Amino acid sequence: MIIKRKEDQITFKLDSKKLSLIEIQAISDWLEYLELSGFKNSDSNEVQNIVSDAKRGRWERLKSKID
Repeated sequence: MIIKRKEDQITFKLDSKKLSLIEIQAISDWLEYLELSGFKNSDSNEVQNIVSDAKRGRWERLKSKID
């Protein structure tokens, strides 16, 4: 994952859709920070969807181990 900051724009570039837990947390933290600071980014919804999908996938794998 690459995070670039240029003036008032922050860009996330994901190497793949398979994210580590640390990467998911980092993206979540950045999105929360951006939201709290009032920063608007057109790509944030796409990143949030990928993060949500990754979290959902991890939950499903964990749930299958518990069941």
